[in-house]
Amino acid sequence: MTSDVLTSWEWLDSNTLSLTLRDDVYFSDGTQMTTKDILGTLRAYIDNTNSELAFFEKIDYDKTEVVDDYTINLYYAEPYGAAISTLIIPVLSADFIAAHPDGDDAWWYSPVGSGPYTVGDVEMNSSVQYVLRDDYWNKDADFKADTITVKYYTDTVAEYSDYINGDLDIILDLTDTQYSQLSADANTEVVVQSADDVLMFCFNNNNLDAGGNLAVRQAVAYGVNWNDVAIATYGELYEPATSHFATTFDCYTDHSADMYEYNPELAKQILDDAGIDPSTITLSFPYYMGGNDGALLEVVQAYLAELGITLEPNPMDIPSLIPALIAGDGDIATQSTAANGNAPKEPNTIVDTMRDYNFQIMAIPDAEYNDLCIQALAETDSAVRAELYAQIDQWLFDNFQAIPVAERVVTYCYNSEKIASFQVASTQRGSLAFVTFN
Repeated sequence: MTSDVLTSWEWLDSNTLSLTLRDDVYFSDGTQMTTKDILGTLRAYIDNTNSELAFFEKIDYDKTEVVDDYTINLYYAEPYGAAISTLIIPVLSADFIAAHPDGDDAWWYSPVGSGPYTVGDVEMNSSVQYVLRDDYWNKDADFKADTITVKYYTDTVAEYSDYINGDLDIILDLTDTQYSQLSADANTEVVVQSADDVLMFCFNNNNLDAGGNLAVRQAVAYGVNWNDVAIATYGELYEPATSHFATTFDCYTDHSADMYEYNPELAKQILDDAGIDPSTITLSFPYYMGGNDGALLEVVQAYLAELGITLEPNPMDIPSLIPALIAGDGDIATQSTAANGNAPKEPNTIVDTMRDYNFQIMAIPDAEYNDLCIQALAETDSAVRAELYAQIDQWLFDNFQAIPVAERVVTYCYNSEKIASFQVASTQRGSLAFVTFN
């Protein structure tokens, strides 16, 4: 793991992570970066309810110590060995944050950052241009593009047409057809890679007549052909899941032998042995109406109907869905073990989510499981932490608590005449940090 702006980081004790900042980093407005900016950035992520909110709320800011302009000791309220993996974020100017606390237009048109490019022309909902700085502080860096333009498309056909016509040099999210066509283009490099993300089917343990019943979980696991579910969700752009964690994770272990093979007769036998009449089982499934879960739902619903189990759909928009998942309103839900942005590949995000105090629809109140989670999240040795994650993976298989459906992939292409390499970070976030120009 490397950092552009830190020279070192170390754990002083089980709760205190010390960061040492370079003394030659300057923002685009000419001011020098200090630990004041690091602290201001972390607080800004919380105040603006960024996706990393939960990670940064683990920091006890009253006990955090700014030692000097280049050293800060972050104090975590509970041991959190995976903390460094959550700090893969841009450091913002504390002065800029203070001057624009409400996220006004300056954040879009003239943000103050420490990277090699500044924001140029912006066409809202259309494009943004990045212009190379003349005063970039890292003199060892070599940049061959004076300007980079990122365009936003709602029409993938138009995006593809612009690439073919030479108006674009990179496009993400290729369809099966586009992938086949562009693979034959000598000037195009087409890439298929793991999205560091496994789609899972999770259960609400609070309902003892449904997800809280081991026999019901087992019947669902064996009573559905999960390969059909994967195809309905992703088409052909996926890899079969062999773990709850992506193959790119440091803690990945091949669990092909543990995967739940489609066996409807076994599913029926499990329910019969448990004295459960499948016609009495109704599973509520809250899901985002704008995603792929609708296609997934239809396949799972059909297979469960063959067992006599009713799957009741509950489509929602995001503002309604998140509170419902937190409150545990429903019996099953989909979740993914996406890696944390550009961080080292480990599942601290999902492990933390499935502990017994968080999202109730997928929380696991088992003491053994939660002890493993606490140990893994607290462990500062990455190798030991990976082993603990592997134990969590096995526990989930043994207890039928989460069914791995598929490992998602991303498919993208770039103009190899202009670009030597391009890498998409996890969760499909293209980043200028991963572009190398010819």
